[in-house]
Amino acid sequence: MRRLLPLLFIVLLASCGERRRERIVVGSKNFTEQLILGELIAQQIENRTHLPVERRFYLAGTYILQNSSRVGIASQLRYVDLHGLPATYANEYVKKIYAVTPQQVSDAVRQHLQADQATIVVVGDRKLIEEQVKPFGKIVP
Repeated sequence: MRRLLPLLFIVLLASCGERRRERIVVGSKNFTEQLILGELIAQQIENRTHLPVERRFYLAGTYILQNSSRVGIASQLRYVDLHGLPATYANEYVKKIYAVTPQQVSDAVRQHLQADQATIVVVGDRKLIEEQVKPFGKIVP
């Protein structure tokens, strides 16, 4: 649960003005829970709005960047030790991430998560976003 605190996936509405509702992009970093949550969000958007969703998952480039400093490397070594991962973990991580297909993520989401029991948290000015989030279900203040 602690790894979910800095929720690292971003739902991007990538365009301006009138076209905003026509193109939705869901992106996630390269953590298992982020891939699953990203796919779940994408499926919910598609099912509720019938709009196409562009998926930008496996953003493994950030992994390389975050490990490009001494602090980043030390943090990665701590992570490997904390979770009892093999010494080869850091060297094989990106390759393994790119080996996972979108279909495998989608299958895992369908198998393990119940969309009808999910909660979506949206933060912002209610007046500006309420109409956009109505298709997803009951809005609770």
